[in-house]
Amino acid sequence: MVNILKRFIKAERTGIWELHLQTLQDMLPYFAAAGHNLYATSAYVYISMMQTLQQDHPDIYRIFLEGYHVIRRSDRYWSGLSTDLVIEQVLMRSVKTSGGLTRGRGMTETQRSQWLLSMPSCADVNTAMQNLTGVGFYTSEQHKEMSHSRKKRDKMDTLKILSFLQERNPFTDDKSLRNIETGITAKSSKVAIYSVLDGGSLLQRIPWPKGISFSSICNIYTEYVVKKYKNPVVVFDGYLDGPSTEDITHLRRTKGAVYQKVNFTEHMPCKTKKEIFLSNIENKQQFINLLSSKLSEKGCKTFHAPGDADTLIVQTAVSCAANGGQDVVLVGEDTDLLVLLCYHADMTTRNIYFKSDTQKKTAKKFRIWDVKMTKTALGEETCNFLPFVHAILGCDTTSRVYEIGKGLALKKVMNNDHFKEQAVVFMSENKSKEEVIKAGEEALVCLFGGLPYEGLDILRFRKFLNKVSTGTACVQVHTLPPTSDAARFHSLRVYLQSQTWIDKSDDLNAQEYGWFISDNKLLPTKSVLPPAPEVLLNIIRCNCKQNCDSKRCTCRKHGLDCSISCGECRGVNCSNSPSVTDEDLNAEI
Repeated sequence: MVNILKRFIKAERTGIWELHLQTLQDMLPYFAAAGHNLYATSAYVYISMMQTLQQDHPDIYRIFLEGYHVIRRSDRYWSGLSTDLVIEQVLMRSVKTSGGLTRGRGMTETQRSQWLLSMPSCADVNTAMQNLTGVGFYTSEQHKEMSHSRKKRDKMDTLKILSFLQERNPFTDDKSLRNIETGITAKSSKVAIYSVLDGGSLLQRIPWPKGISFSSICNIYTEYVVKKYKNPVVVFDGYLDGPSTEDITHLRRTKGAVYQKVNFTEHMPCKTKKEIFLSNIENKQQFINLLSSKLSEKGCKTFHAPGDADTLIVQTAVSCAANGGQDVVLVGEDTDLLVLLCYHADMTTRNIYFKSDTQKKTAKKFRIWDVKMTKTALGEETCNFLPFVHAILGCDTTSRVYEIGKGLALKKVMNNDHFKEQAVVFMSENKSKEEVIKAGEEALVCLFGGLPYEGLDILRFRKFLNKVSTGTACVQVHTLPPTSDAARFHSLRVYLQSQTWIDKSDDLNAQEYGWFISDNKLLPTKSVLPPAPEVLLNIIRCNCKQNCDSKRCTCRKHGLDCSISCGECRGVNCSNSPSVTDEDLNAEI
């Protein structure tokens, strides 16, 4: 088949009529065997008509023999194109590009006719402009695919394919159905397997029909779980044990709107939307308890975490793989679960797979992670630092660092010994807060490309000077590294989250590690220093065209003197100007 295609391409590109017909005739058995009946029928009719072309239309036959059954846009030997390709590359391309019909002109019959009839005139104008300017469009005698760079790239691509197939040879005696990329082998339906489900993700996955009872809603969940998963184990979050570091995440997801508490029974119809009802944690916890009881009645195991369930979900999956004697599939949407699986998974137990049940619109297929293969690819040491890598660059309880991806931190922890030393601090128990703060600042300096032991404040100032000297726009504060004071609380939260994920945070108080309580919720402490000196915060600029002697002046209205930042008076040429000495001005600066 490959040989036929190579000869067909040669016939099209070089204009060999006999080779064109011969290759099409050779394709007919393959069209029929593959079930492409339309191709087989159309090609058979076409070949039958072309074989009588010499008798029916000798003039056309003679022209085709000379190579004119294809279209050439240049006189190069290898430049022949089929008519359908030319239609796409010339006519359709001109329709869809700038100046074409699809760019605001419309597609009515009158507009199409006007556009088509104007094409020859446009070509004449183009030729005249080339003659006038002395600039012409010419093609090289050498085909672009024959250039040195193109041949080098094609060779590298070929070697990649050969290397891939050498490690994953599809032509073996193994008759099982397997993925040659990942090595995952399909198993018969009789093979036992555990399915560990993230209860929080499960709640969001199924829509609630309007007006049905809560019991009926639970039955929809139960039927979904029982029919789709084998040996399901569902792990739910907990919401009623007081303030939690997840409070800020709940507020962000609900955008600060919280629905009222609903005292409901299982036979009471649900009168609100699911998202609104579940925004109240008491409603959510009561519904989880009801759903858990319904799942248990159907033989599904359920577990409840006191707070965030990520660690318990992963530990449940690892325990099933170790003690159940069966492979485990963890179903969830949170990246935290994959990170924790790579950290907690035991390479000596059964296989654990991580998969999502929600297919994105942009994704063509679901992605399944083989945790053992992932852990082998990353390395045991790197996986031991993954909770820190994930937490320091942003998760549900820690802030995201501007324009620094987690791939960079992963490379740092694999290749940078200084960064790895800081990671060890965060993954170790019983570290003092001073050690954590120091290690966190050093880690952030490393991520922002600073020098070891440089300090964030110095690095921040240096980055600011660099942006001012090379940029043309105002420097945005969020593009700079954080201050040492802000990084201090960020590092404490990262340490608390890392210790929580490795299940070593029992003796740690969240209020001592970057959190404070407000309205019975744990909120992050961002900084204890003001964003700028009081003098700068009090500066309000005006843009008065007159003498700044009325309340229309913004500075006078707020009881402040005009300053050098004011647009017209600059703080010296108006009635609201302060009388300051050079010493005072220098001291203020």
